[in-house]
Amino acid sequence: MGALFLQAVASVPAVAQPTTLEKDGWWNAMNSTVSGPQGPLGLPAPPPSTVPANALGVGARNGEVDKVAAVGLILETELGSVVSELRVTMKEASGTGAQVNSSTANVVACPITTFWAPARNGPWNDRPGFDCTLDQVAGQRGSDGSWVFELTSFAELWLDPDDPLDMNGYALTIDPSQGASTAQVSFMDVESGGLLIEFEAAPPVSETEDTTDTFTPPTTDFTFDEPSFTAPAPSSGGTTVPAEPTAAPEVVFAERAQGRNEVIVEPNLGNLPWYVLLLLPILLIGGALIAYALGPQGRPGTASMRTGAVSRALSRREPVPPPDRS
Repeated sequence: MGALFLQAVASVPAVAQPTTLEKDGWWNAMNSTVSGPQGPLGLPAPPPSTVPANALGVGARNGEVDKVAAVGLILETELGSVVSELRVTMKEASGTGAQVNSSTANVVACPITTFWAPARNGPWNDRPGFDCTLDQVAGQRGSDGSWVFELTSFAELWLDPDDPLDMNGYALTIDPSQGASTAQVSFMDVESGGLLIEFEAAPPVSETEDTTDTFTPPTTDFTFDEPSFTAPAPSSGGTTVPAEPTAAPEVVFAERAQGRNEVIVEPNLGNLPWYVLLLLPILLIGGALIAYALGPQGRPGTASMRTGAVSRALSRREPVPPPDRS
C-alpha cells in the first residue's frame, strides 16, 4: 500500500502554488520595553536606528543579538501537500550604515511559534517567539547582495497533515557564534518588493483515490512431476536376492463382555524351524509313554497287599444274629 501510494503521489507533478505575504517587522534590543515614544522610566526613546525605513534589520553587537526581523507568509495549499520547493530570496537595502559586515554575517531563519503584530524598530519584548531547535536554515548571500533561504523543511512543518505547525512565518536573526560577532544586515521589506517567493507542491493524494491498489497473482505455472523410483543395478559380483521378511504373528482382537479388547496370538507352525518340527513327534511319543506308565499300569494290585493279624481275626468271626424283640 505504501509503495503504491508514493507512486500515485509521484505521478502528480509539483506546480507553483500561490503564497501571501501578509506582514513583516523588526525589533530593536535598544528600544524601550514599553510601547510608546518614551524610553524606560520616561526617558527619551533611543535615537533612530541606521536601518532604513523601508527595510527590516537584523544584527548583533559584541556577540549579542540586538535586532530581529520577521516575515509572515501564508502558503495557499492544502494540508498534506507534497512540497518540492520553498525558496525565499531577500535583497539588501541601500543606505548609509544599513549594512555592517553583511558579507561575513551569518543570518539564519527559524520558524515562528507565536502570534505577532507588524512593527518597525519595535520594543524588544514585543518581538515574536521563534524556535531554532525545530528547524534552522542559514541564508546564502550572493555577490549582488541577495540572500537565498531554502525553507522547504519549514513548509513541510506547516503542511504536516497529522500535526501541522501554526503558519506564523519565519524569523531572521544573526548567529554571532558563526561569522562576524558584530554585524547588521538590512533587508528590503515586503512593500518595497524586496522579497521573492518560489513555492512548488503537489496536491495531497488520499489513499482512497489510489485505484492502483490491486493484487495480480503471478502467472507462472507450477508443474509437479510424478516421482519415479528405479531399483539399483546389481553389482558385478552377482545378483543378491534379499531374504523374505519373517511374517509377524497374526493378532486377533476379541471383544470381551466388559467391552475391552483381548489380544489373542495364533501360532503359525509354518514359521517354526525344521529341527523343532523334527523333535515334535518324538516329544509327543515320549509324553504318551510317560502318561501310560503313570496311569493304570503304575497302580499296585490288590493281590500283593499285606493283611494284618487284626484283619484276619475279624474276617473269621461269624456274624451275630440280631436279638428277637417279638
